[in-house]
Amino acid sequence: MAAKFKKGDTVWLKNEQIKKGECKKFIFSWKGPYIVIKNINNINYIVKPLYKNKGRPITVNRVRLKKNFGSHDQPINEENEESVHTREKRVGTWQSKRAKQIVEKAKKTRKNKSIENDQKSKKNRKYKGASAA
Repeated sequence: MAAKFKKGDTVWLKNEQIKKGECKKFIFSWKGPYIVIKNINNINYIVKPLYKNKGRPITVNRVRLKKNFGSHDQPINEENEESVHTREKRVGTWQSKRAKQIVEKAKKTRKNKSIENDQKSKKNRKYKGASAA
């Protein structure tokens, strides 16, 4: 039996719509949070998005609702611009450090190879000079 909700409760709405080209496995199963505005016959509820001022009320069967036990500070499905920016900055820093390490390693190996090639060419010159004389 599905749970009963009161006016003012925050709930999650089952996401049953799959857009063309999306895989059911990778989309969120629940949308929200929503706030219960009105109870109709203890079976259907009118809910409205909690964070959207212009969100229109939706009539939903209680089977498609799940109680929200989390905080109401920020929606989970939407990311904060600041957190995205800091994440990109952090990833960029790591990538640049790693790139610098790779470049330094390549320079060292190139330098070592060039030193080895110089030594080989000097030896070859000595042998060529000795055989010509």
